[in-house]
Amino acid sequence: MCGCAALVAGARPPRPVLPRRLRRRRGSSVRAEVSPGGESQPKKVTVAGAGWAGFAAAHHLIKQGYDVTLLAAESGPTEEVGLRGFWQPYRNIFALVDELGISPFTGWNKAAYYSTEGLAVEFPIFHNQPRLPAPFGVFAYPEFPNLPLSDRLTSIPVIAAVIDFDNTDTAWRKYDAMTAKELFKMYGCSQRLYREIFELVIQAALFAPGEQCSAAATLGMLYYYVLSHQVLCSSAL
Repeated sequence: MCGCAALVAGARPPRPVLPRRLRRRRGSSVRAEVSPGGESQPKKVTVAGAGWAGFAAAHHLIKQGYDVTLLAAESGPTEEVGLRGFWQPYRNIFALVDELGISPFTGWNKAAYYSTEGLAVEFPIFHNQPRLPAPFGVFAYPEFPNLPLSDRLTSIPVIAAVIDFDNTDTAWRKYDAMTAKELFKMYGCSQRLYREIFELVIQAALFAPGEQCSAAATLGMLYYYVLSHQVLCSSAL
């Protein structure tokens, strides 16, 4: 679940000030060229996507001496489907922000999901809450205004699968063969809990409905947000 509070950027993320000479190419890519004087030609790398991850990867590769071309999509809508925020574990991004000396973020914000029935769940800023053994915090602190306790309790068996999924090749082969929707049905999750909570989380975090998402990818996401919700979201990182 989206148990981590997020920092929200007030505008599009600014482009990093790359330490090489840059040249704009037809408005769709940025070229980082190595300064003349080197004895050998650097290896060339192309990074697809000029979001935060793409800029960070290009920035790191340039610092390692690579000749980098960063490809971006043509201009379009500024908003995209999915989560828009930055979480405490994004240490590489925050290190890059510090290196560039910019302050693009607001403060930490609560996260919430809405269904066609209205507010489904609101998550607090977990690292401001008393630390509880996982996964009790994710049951105690979020607010479910319309979901009965009997439905919420049907999520407990799913924790066994989250614990069993240890991100190894064996675990991926085991759970990648089924969809997220099949996984929740197999572990007895109520239809209402799946429809009003888990389906929303899957679509927001993995960008596809549960019947199209790998159960393995879903379990990896749930481990991050359920079992590690107060560790990975802790300000101690």
